[in-house]
Amino acid sequence: PQTTQPGAQPVSVPPLQNAQAVQHAQEVGQLKADQQVKQLINLMFDKGIFYAVGVAKNMDPYTMDEFHHALVDKLFEEMVKRNIISQM
Repeated sequence: PQTTQPGAQPVSVPPLQNAQAVQHAQEVGQLKADQQVKQLINLMFDKGIFYAVGVAKNMDPYTMDEFHHALVDKLFEEMVKRNIISQM
Protein backbone atom coordinates (compact mmCIF):
# COMPACT_ATOMS: atom_id res chain seq x y z
CA PRO A 1 0.00 0.00 0.00
CA GLN A 2 1.01 3.60 -0.53
CA THR A 3 0.43 6.64 1.63
CA THR A 4 0.54 10.13 0.15
CA GLN A 5 0.40 13.72 1.30
CA PRO A 6 -0.99 16.43 -0.96
CA GLY A 7 1.75 17.43 -3.38
CA ALA A 8 4.08 14.67 -2.17
CA GLN A 9 5.35 11.57 -3.90
CA PRO A 10 3.70 8.27 -2.84
CA VAL A 11 5.42 6.56 0.05
CA SER A 12 5.33 2.79 0.20
CA VAL A 13 4.51 1.30 3.57
CA PRO A 14 6.53 -1.87 4.22
CA PRO A 15 4.34 -5.00 4.47
CA LEU A 16 5.41 -5.71 8.07
CA GLN A 17 4.49 -2.18 9.12
CA ASN A 18 1.14 -2.53 7.32
CA ALA A 19 0.43 -5.78 9.18
CA GLN A 20 1.27 -4.02 12.44
CA ALA A 21 -1.05 -1.15 11.52
CA VAL A 22 -3.91 -3.60 10.94
CA GLN A 23 -3.22 -5.21 14.32
CA HIS A 24 -3.09 -1.82 16.02
CA ALA A 25 -6.38 -0.83 14.35
CA GLN A 26 -8.04 -3.89 15.84
CA GLU A 27 -6.65 -3.07 19.29
CA VAL A 28 -7.59 0.62 19.12
CA GLY A 29 -11.04 -0.34 17.84
CA GLN A 30 -11.71 -2.14 21.12
CA LEU A 31 -11.41 1.12 23.07
CA LYS A 32 -14.29 3.47 23.82
CA ALA A 33 -14.90 5.94 20.98
CA ASP A 34 -13.48 8.94 22.86
CA GLN A 35 -10.26 7.03 23.58
CA GLN A 36 -9.67 5.85 20.01
CA VAL A 37 -8.58 9.24 18.63
CA LYS A 38 -6.39 9.84 21.70
CA GLN A 39 -4.66 6.52 21.06
CA LEU A 40 -4.16 7.36 17.38
CA ILE A 41 -2.56 10.67 18.41
CA ASN A 42 -0.25 8.81 20.79
CA LEU A 43 0.70 6.45 17.96
CA MET A 44 1.45 9.43 15.73
CA PHE A 45 3.90 10.88 18.24
CA ASP A 46 5.45 7.45 18.95
CA LYS A 47 5.58 5.85 15.48
CA GLY A 48 5.03 8.72 13.06
CA ILE A 49 2.20 10.27 11.14
CA PHE A 50 2.26 7.76 8.26
CA TYR A 51 1.93 4.84 10.66
CA ALA A 52 -0.92 6.47 12.62
CA VAL A 53 -2.77 7.29 9.39
CA GLY A 54 -2.25 3.68 8.28
CA VAL A 55 -3.86 2.51 11.51
CA ALA A 56 -6.75 4.95 11.14
CA LYS A 57 -7.35 3.83 7.54
CA ASN A 58 -8.01 0.34 8.89
CA MET A 59 -10.71 1.64 11.22
CA ASP A 60 -14.23 2.92 10.65
CA PRO A 61 -14.75 6.14 8.65
CA TYR A 62 -15.99 8.06 11.71
CA THR A 63 -12.76 7.43 13.63
CA MET A 64 -10.65 8.35 10.60
CA ASP A 65 -12.60 11.61 10.24
CA GLU A 66 -12.27 12.45 13.94
CA PHE A 67 -8.54 11.74 13.79
CA HIS A 68 -8.24 14.04 10.77
CA HIS A 69 -10.10 16.81 12.62
CA ALA A 70 -7.83 16.43 15.64
CA LEU A 71 -4.73 16.69 13.46
CA VAL A 72 -5.92 19.70 11.49
CA ASP A 73 -7.81 21.63 14.14
CA LYS A 74 -5.89 20.90 17.33
CA LEU A 75 -2.44 19.50 16.61
CA PHE A 76 -1.14 21.28 13.51
CA GLU A 77 1.07 23.76 15.39
CA GLU A 78 2.39 21.03 17.70
CA MET A 79 3.32 18.84 14.74
CA VAL A 80 5.18 21.75 13.11
CA LYS A 81 6.98 22.52 16.37
CA ARG A 82 8.10 18.87 16.69
CA ASN A 83 9.15 18.74 13.01
CA ILE A 84 6.62 16.00 12.27
CA ILE A 85 5.36 18.11 9.37
CA SER A 86 6.59 21.33 7.80
CA GLN A 87 4.53 24.47 7.55
CA MET A 88 3.94 25.49 3.95
